[in-house]
Amino acid sequence: MSTIWTRLPGILTGTNERLKLEATSDASDSEFTPLQSSAEPISQLRPLCLVAQPSGVCLKPKPVTPETVMQWRYEQSFYKYVHVRLLIASKLSIGIRRNTEHGLPESNILNPTTRFCDELNVRNKLSADSKWKHCISPEGKSYFMNTEKNTFTYTNIFTHTNMYVPENRQKIERVLRDYFVDGTGPTERPHGVELVLEIPQSELEDGKPDFICGYYYADWEKRVVLWHDGMDIAKITKGQRPLASMSHLGYAVEAQFWYHVEMFPNHRFPSAKLIREVKGHLNYAYSDLVTSETSTAPYDLETIKEFVEIVHKIPANDESSTDIGNEGYEEGAGRDMIAIARVMHTITDGMFLNYHGQYCARLNRDQSVQPGSTKEKRLSAFFCLVSPILFYMPDSYMKKLDMVWVDDTLNHYRWKEFITRMRAEWERYNTPATVMLTTNVAFLAIQSIDTDHANNARNVAQIASYASTLLSLACYAIYHVLILRFPHAHNRSLVKVSTYLKRRELGWLGLESLALVFSLPTSLFMWSMIAFLVAMSYAVFVGTDVYTKTMVGILLGVLLAVTFSVIGITWQGGGRIPARENQWVESFSSLKTQLVKRPPTEKNSGAPMTCRRRSSPVSGPILPL
Repeated sequence: MSTIWTRLPGILTGTNERLKLEATSDASDSEFTPLQSSAEPISQLRPLCLVAQPSGVCLKPKPVTPETVMQWRYEQSFYKYVHVRLLIASKLSIGIRRNTEHGLPESNILNPTTRFCDELNVRNKLSADSKWKHCISPEGKSYFMNTEKNTFTYTNIFTHTNMYVPENRQKIERVLRDYFVDGTGPTERPHGVELVLEIPQSELEDGKPDFICGYYYADWEKRVVLWHDGMDIAKITKGQRPLASMSHLGYAVEAQFWYHVEMFPNHRFPSAKLIREVKGHLNYAYSDLVTSETSTAPYDLETIKEFVEIVHKIPANDESSTDIGNEGYEEGAGRDMIAIARVMHTITDGMFLNYHGQYCARLNRDQSVQPGSTKEKRLSAFFCLVSPILFYMPDSYMKKLDMVWVDDTLNHYRWKEFITRMRAEWERYNTPATVMLTTNVAFLAIQSIDTDHANNARNVAQIASYASTLLSLACYAIYHVLILRFPHAHNRSLVKVSTYLKRRELGWLGLESLALVFSLPTSLFMWSMIAFLVAMSYAVFVGTDVYTKTMVGILLGVLLAVTFSVIGITWQGGGRIPARENQWVESFSSLKTQLVKRPPTEKNSGAPMTCRRRSSPVSGPILPL
């Protein structure tokens, strides 16, 4: 059996080592083996070729990932793709730019005998014996499948390009014939894999003299995507991780494969083996969540229960030729396969992010396994200086952020839990801040408080009440800003959140700035209460008799003693602050000369991977995520 291979620029040690991916018919699974480095650059592996087309010039098809194809299909907007403008009017002549080539009627009167699917096919002149079959994925996206087995060594061919448009069909078929079958394409062709050809929407616009077509192969038996040209590893891994081994890269390739299954699901039935595998992953994730406080499972308990019920209802195809499922097209069959594909993509992508199967596998969600991580960096002196002023609240939030954002990885379930708790804490101080604002206004309205209004001077009680009022206003304003900027997790894209955290991490204070901001509503409210206590104390102890001073003084002393006792007990029990005491002392010493600036987090370091665990357990009065 012939082999299909791709050369990938290695990033294990920061060199341009070439990798080789072999897929043979007698192999039990896909295997990555290093390829000896060559002097020729990847761009010279195959010369750039131009294939003449009636409607333009086709550049050499370039290798792309399934994720790239998935992004391209979202660019196929209605106006640019169909070239039709629909207007709604009543009793008016509708000026519609009609395009009968897409099956639209020539008049505003719809024929009652019209059969929409047949009308669409006939008007687009797509013959009944055409090689291309129109399919609709469960998401509603149309794609086309070529099932003619003698076209390309028993290979199914897929594309999202609208094959109802003759120009588009000519482009795809000529690229297929001139490059992949008869022309300058690979002389060694794969067997039993699927080919995807995709022309981006921008390349289909009118007036372009040439166009680019992307391609990749998908091997259902080995669950990998393949190319016969050079492919950058960073496009496969999205630059998220330094690679630990070839088997580690294999999980990223498999995650890309499940993207392919999600886009083209209608021609396969899930096998009993695949369903058992998915159930096994879900059952383990459920048990891990129940028995571990730091589980790396990608879902929460309720979501896993729902997935188990869904997978249990999926009928299995026992007579499958592969561990995925037999070929066979049936209307609506893709609904089951796309559900399986999305779960498997999340699972395999999590395996890649957590270094599954490597010596340095992440066993706890708050465990860092990359060099130069945020957990190994010292807190800045500015943070150590401000944290006591804000009642050590930033330190608590920094701990939580360190558990949620680990090695540039954001778990959706953990982020959802984190944001839910943050919003609940902020909301708890919103109403008290409003009450404190009203209380200060009423306090300032007492005539006995304003004892020196003739000279426009203000006493300590009034000044403290002014400060309490401003602090309450700031707490109220910051609360609304945070609620607006950090909505519920299900209302915000995980990709956008990850991008935002990466951008903040590269700033001057890194994630410390977020910890400081998150602590402001609570800290400002507490300072507002302290300022109001000062105002009340001045009003009580200045200008009153001894009996009043004695009674209020005793009560105030007892309450202060109880408050500090509670703080001391919870402080000792938590061990949160003493664990960083030595670090703070060092930071304060360095503050004498300069303000310590945290360096940017190292990205994708090629250094050997070493496993590091936390030096102290996470515990304390504030429950960890």
